Amino acid sequence: MTPFVSVLMPLYNSRQYIGAALESVLDQTYRNFEIIVVDDGSTDEGARMVEAYPKVRLFRQEHGGISRARNFALSMAGGELIAFLDSDDLWVPEKLALQVDYLETHSECGIVFSRFRNFSDIPLNQMTQRQKELFAAEFTTYLPSACIRKSLFDRFGLFHEDCIFGEDTEWVARLRLARIDLGHCLEEELYLRRVHGGNVTLTHPDMDESGKYSIMARAIREKWRRERIETSL
Repeated sequence: MTPFVSVLMPLYNSRQYIGAALESVLDQTYRNFEIIVVDDGSTDEGARMVEAYPKVRLFRQEHGGISRARNFALSMAGGELIAFLDSDDLWVPEKLALQVDYLETHSECGIVFSRFRNFSDIPLNQMTQRQKELFAAEFTTYLPSACIRKSLFDRFGLFHEDCIFGEDTEWVARLRLARIDLGHCLEEELYLRRVHGGNVTLTHPDMDESGKYSIMARAIREKWRRERIETSL
């Protein structure tokens, strides 16, 4: 059976979390999906743990960053819908069922987000200030929480592979600039984001207001580039 949903997971040194992440996908009440894991040159035993799951398609590449891993996974995806899960995070069992149903009943919708909930094994009184800020963060356009029609990647391109961080924010900004409706968000908390010492957002101090402006500027340049290409055709 051809999978309707492709679940894409970049993996980099997440041995302690990858098993729980995969189990949260395999526990989905919706069943017509495939799981693609791209090991981005991990130096721990995470990829070996993935090998224990026969239903998972595992690919390996030299370390090139999350954008490159996600792009390769997209090139291997056979589903009409795309869902991302970071290898240190979790889904609730109804995530795919609710989002697939929403997309099937809202043909005008290209991307549907969900609410997410932050969790951590670190006691709140032991968190750094940046960890506390991440733990308290709430917004409705968190790309890993989304279920996305693959056609949007055909239309707006893949992730920029030279982005060390913020690649998903920049991609969503492309949609916003093209006036794609980003207001479709399920109120249920279907995505569980783990806050720990190695979160990408925490390891890149440039992700402040100036960093966000830089990401938006890049999305604007990408929009201009695509408009020039379309005009010349």
